[in-house]
Amino acid sequence: MHYSLKNILSKEEIEYFIDYYGSREHYVTQEMEKLSIPFDDSAFITVVNDIIQDKLGIKEKYKIIGDNYYRHSNSYLPHCDATDERAWLNIVLPLKQYQQVGIQKFIVFDQTWIGKNMTWCGNADIPGDFLSNKKTDQRPVDGEFFTNGTDTILPESIWNHMDKKYFDQDYFYSMSGTAYDWVPKDIIVFDSKHIHATGRMQSQWKLGLSIRIEKS
Repeated sequence: MHYSLKNILSKEEIEYFIDYYGSREHYVTQEMEKLSIPFDDSAFITVVNDIIQDKLGIKEKYKIIGDNYYRHSNSYLPHCDATDERAWLNIVLPLKQYQQVGIQKFIVFDQTWIGKNMTWCGNADIPGDFLSNKKTDQRPVDGEFFTNGTDTILPESIWNHMDKKYFDQDYFYSMSGTAYDWVPKDIIVFDSKHIHATGRMQSQWKLGLSIRIEKS
C-alpha cells in the first residue's frame, strides 16, 4: 500500500518544519545531513500528530517511532528501513529544493522486504556502513526476504526516473512500483516494509521530513 496526497500541507506548516530544522544541530551520515525526530518536544509532536490525524485522516491508534529530517545532494539508494518489526507506515513530507531543474521523483516499489534494514548499493563503493541499514550489492530479488516479485523486467516508467549511476535495469528484476512527485505541500505515505528510493536528483539539494508510525 502506498499513495500520495497532493497540496495538503499549508505554507505555514512547511515554513514551521523548515525553520525548526534550521534552528537545530544536525548530524551527518554518508554525506547526508540529518536531524532526528525530537520526541522530547511536545509542540513539534503535536504539529506532527495534527497532520497525521487531520490531514491524513488516520483514525487507528498509533505511536510515532521515528524517523528524521534529511538534507542531501545525492539520490538515496534503494532501501528498506523499518527499524522496528512493528513499524506500520512511513510518511514523507517534502519541504524544500535548491536550484531545482525538474520534477523530483520519489520511488516506492510494490515489493517488500521483511528482513533486517537493508540498502541496495549496486556497484557503489561506499566505505563503512550506514548507521542503521546494512549494505548489500545483491539484487533485491535474490535476497531471502524479498516478497511480491513480478518475475518481469522493471517497467520503463520507473527505470526512466531512477539514478543509474550504480545500477543497470536488471538489478531491479522482478520489481514494479510508482514514481511519485516529490513536491513540497504533498505527502507520500507507504507501508514501512516497502523498498523505496530517491529518483534522479533534480536540484542541488533537497530537504524533507520522514515520519514512521506503528499501530498501538
